[in-house]
Amino acid sequence: MNEAIIMGAYGFLGYSLCKHLLEKGIPIKAITFEFEEEDLFAEEKQMEIGRNANFTASSMNDWPALGNAQEGPATIIIPFYDFFLKGTEENLLKETPKLLFNQTPAEEIFVAILLPEQLVYCEDSTLSPKYIQFSKDLKDSGIPYQEIFLPCLFGPWQPEECLFQQILFPKKQDGSLPVINKRESTTDAIYIDDAVLTVLDLIGRNRGKHLVRSGKSNQWKECIQWFSENTVPSGCLKGRLDGAIVNLKDLPESPLIPGKRQLGEAGTVYIDKLTHYTAGIEKQRHWYERWLETL
Repeated sequence: MNEAIIMGAYGFLGYSLCKHLLEKGIPIKAITFEFEEEDLFAEEKQMEIGRNANFTASSMNDWPALGNAQEGPATIIIPFYDFFLKGTEENLLKETPKLLFNQTPAEEIFVAILLPEQLVYCEDSTLSPKYIQFSKDLKDSGIPYQEIFLPCLFGPWQPEECLFQQILFPKKQDGSLPVINKRESTTDAIYIDDAVLTVLDLIGRNRGKHLVRSGKSNQWKECIQWFSENTVPSGCLKGRLDGAIVNLKDLPESPLIPGKRQLGEAGTVYIDKLTHYTAGIEKQRHWYERWLETL
């Protein structure tokens, strides 16, 4: 990969991709959107990667045609995962065709789409019907692309609406329980850096669909159990959260088997060197505590 174009560089996954690529010396052109809401950490993200000479950002409205600015096809990375988590994926899908279909010859680009794993299991559902149509249009266009599906990701910079961040640092002090974002996956959990390294290894090598997994059974539920035993204060709140965890353990069995059928020609990719979830959670905690000290 000589250069990467990332749509939504300041999201949780998008930002982590930028950091790793910049560390490798790969130039990044970031595309931002007017509909994107700045999250709690936006200013810090912009300062950290914005000062890198290999990073440039422009809005979608100002984005030029790709042309032939580099050797070989341009690699466009779409972290749909971030937009889905925020509930803004339909806005993304309105804007993306302007870049992919209206300006650029198919042979000049390669597209990697990073998706929540739920879309593997529910391809024919109403979870994201507009994405289903978009993927059909992309296929019909002749543009080479791949889809990489990811479970729950955690670690530094995880958004406030995510369950792990809520448990570690509750926004409310009135005893309210953290709320599971209905768009979060609960079948598996992977530390963000592990996921990004695996994604970058996959991009461009194999087309089709790839489901990234930790390789551990019930890792998401193990994380929840660890939270109950290590992070929640004693008393009423602990009792209530313990009850909620019992309910979480009673969730329907993970739809991995039907998911494998729907993957078709692709398959499951396991993390090569997996960060233990306790180490990943502690990194998330320590990072946020340091961030709070800067306020």
